Amino acid sequence: MSNASIKCNHRICPHRGDNLTKAAERGRFDRFNEHLDHLDSIVAPNGKTILHIHLSRQREISTDFIEQVVLKCPRLLLSQENCDGNTPLHIAAIHGYTDVAEKLIWLAEVSYDALETQSGEVATETLHDAVDTQHSELATEMLHDAVETHSVEVATVTLHDIGEMATETLHDAVDTPSEEVATDGRMEAVREMLRKVNEKRETALHVATRNGRSLGVVKAILSKEDPQFKYPVNNLEETPLYLAVDNTCTKIVDELLNNPNSQSLDYDRRYGDYGETVLHTAVRRWDTEIVRMLLEKQSSLAKEKDERRKTPLHYAAYEGSSSMVATLLDKDEYIDNELQAMGALHIAAAQGYKHAMNEIISKRPDCCKLTDTEGKNVLHYAVYSRNEEVLKAILEESSLISLIIGKDNNGNTPVHVFKALNLPLSSFILDGDTDAFILWKKLYCNLPEDFTIKIVAEFLALEQRRSFQSHEKSSGTFIFLAMGAMVVAFATGTYAVLAPSLGLAISTCAIGLSFFLFLFYVLKRLSSIPDDYDDGRI
Repeated sequence: MSNASIKCNHRICPHRGDNLTKAAERGRFDRFNEHLDHLDSIVAPNGKTILHIHLSRQREISTDFIEQVVLKCPRLLLSQENCDGNTPLHIAAIHGYTDVAEKLIWLAEVSYDALETQSGEVATETLHDAVDTQHSELATEMLHDAVETHSVEVATVTLHDIGEMATETLHDAVDTPSEEVATDGRMEAVREMLRKVNEKRETALHVATRNGRSLGVVKAILSKEDPQFKYPVNNLEETPLYLAVDNTCTKIVDELLNNPNSQSLDYDRRYGDYGETVLHTAVRRWDTEIVRMLLEKQSSLAKEKDERRKTPLHYAAYEGSSSMVATLLDKDEYIDNELQAMGALHIAAAQGYKHAMNEIISKRPDCCKLTDTEGKNVLHYAVYSRNEEVLKAILEESSLISLIIGKDNNGNTPVHVFKALNLPLSSFILDGDTDAFILWKKLYCNLPEDFTIKIVAEFLALEQRRSFQSHEKSSGTFIFLAMGAMVVAFATGTYAVLAPSLGLAISTCAIGLSFFLFLFYVLKRLSSIPDDYDDGRI
């Protein structure tokens, strides 16, 4: 149901003020017969036209009604915007009305032909008049000459030749506009409608890519688009491809990547506070199919890092998706061969994701012995996770036995950390008879008791730092909100006291409430602080 009545606002219409909301909603064109010459003047206070009202009803949409309306007032109703800057095509994209989108595109072509036909008829009539005038003067002059020479036969032939000449000239003049020009004109009229932007600087394609039901609308738009045209970003710097990925519209992503008229895709554009690519976003959204499609089109995306130096593989490891890890590893030959804060393998181990970790170990065994800037290897982080399955998976790999005695920058092995955390020896370690389990038990039993306090202090400091960083933003937000409430209370009390001196009261309140400008600035700065934890959280 429309949230505003739609009435005729034409100043000279005898039916001005008629409430036509119900007729527009139900698609009853007969109610508009008295308004055919000014349908574009029937507008609601929120800027909605007849078409906006009809399409917003979300049921019983009549393409016949849309056609009747547009053919009576072509260009204006196709491009007229509501208060949000949305055209009827935007509304069709929002609701996923494929048949409506196709009808509007067809009507844009037909409207161009109709307007060209009207101009053509005027031009033809004018040309007829011009030719008739020109040849009438010529005929008079030649006939006069023939009569003077007393040659009736010559006069007759001359008039016949002049008639044929006029007809031929007229045909040549009318046929000048070629079919190719007309086709180009129709296409330009359609693309002008397709590329109109609303208040968010979004075209109908931007809007459609947010909605999985709008696949047909996306196909209809791309069927008329220029393959070399690159769609601009909206107010939030988002492209149609990013919007489809971010909203996990898998089929729409596939259409954007493979449609021949959608080849100007900006794969390298960065999004959000951390400079993600579309592949980072797809991994965050847990859509393995979109990840696979993006890698097929642009495999180099697998190596791209965000502003925190995290690749899509790091994201997948943190999320614990073994399928996405496997998909990325098939394209990404690079796994943390630099001393970064954390490699993808370390992230999976620290988070306790055994399957993601095993996927990396099986596909890239050479990365297992890499250490981070603190000298910690993957076994250190497996211990930190307190996950027995992760620890067991690493100890069962005979090639990784050297990790047990690997020391970090403080000289601590994974066994030191294990005992410092007061973790009991699991049954798989006590009962294990392989070299790794025997070495682990031996080192564990030989450790002196006095080392424990030093290691626990180090670990607690690490945990405290992580906890502080994770809650820093929320605590800061609550503190500033409390301060804001205090300022409002102060300003209210001050105004009440200084009410007799109105100018002073207003000035004091304005100065006090300016605190919120400072509050907004600080909160914005806090929200932009990246969460670069040592455990690789992203």
